Formats: sequence, structure tokens, C-alpha cells
Amino acid sequence: MNSSNALKMVDSFTSTYVGIFGAFTKDGESSITSASALAPDGDSMSIVRFEIVDNAISDFINRKAFIESKQKRLDSMGKMQPFDYTYYYDESFGRVLNFDLLGKTGGFLFYTAYREEVLVFIQAYSTTGKGQISELECKNIVEAAYNAI
Repeated sequence: MNSSNALKMVDSFTSTYVGIFGAFTKDGESSITSASALAPDGDSMSIVRFEIVDNAISDFINRKAFIESKQKRLDSMGKMQPFDYTYYYDESFGRVLNFDLLGKTGGFLFYTAYREEVLVFIQAYSTTGKGQISELECKNIVEAAYNAI
């Protein structure tokens, strides 16, 4: 592990991730216990956040509830599909919504997982002509985040 240092995790992630969501950079408001990598996507911002937490299970449940609330809000665009990929995390929860609206394709990935005291949260967008999000791309970003831990 990166010595329970969220800043090191973000640095590792931003230097190794290559995929549909583009180049991520470290959020300037990141700290040693909570750090984010950001990548612009039109009017939206994809985010990969690493948090060092006291109660990973409780925080994981809260992030899972957040994703479920997104699911309800985005129902008009289509049905979110489960993305069940725990990889080497202790527990995970993910949803993907791919859409084709008026000939414009794209997608959203929402994912949270924890490993020991590290909580990972991913909210990634593909809305600016990069197309729908494949399962391979979902796995790619999840694995890159895990490998940064």
C-alpha cells in the first residue's frame, strides 16, 4: 500500500491510467487523507477519489446509497446496469448507464469499493463523443485505482 497516503495514490493513478476517460490530474484541494484525480468531459468532470477512513464499511454504504440515488435520477436516460467487479477490493458496488440519445452515444460509470482503510470512489463520464463505456474500460479504471493503493 502507498503508506495510507491518498496523495501518493492519486499521483500513482494519474501517472498510470490510460483509457477512454482521458488524462486525469490531481485536484488542488487534495490532502493526505482525501485526494482526487479529475478529468474534464464537456460540462462534467470525471473523478477518482481515494480516502483514508476510520470506518470503511460505513463510508462504503454511504457511497453505495449515493450511487443508488443517481440511478433513480438518471432513469429517464435508460436503465443502469450492475457492474459487479470486486477485483482485489474487500467489497465493491458499481453501476453503468450507457445511452444513445438522438444519435449521441455515451455513458456514466459510478463505482465504489474499499480495501482495508482505503475507500475508492469513481464517477466517470463519456459524453463528448467518446462513445459508450465498455466493460473492459470499466475494469481498466477500477484496476488502475486499485493498483494505485
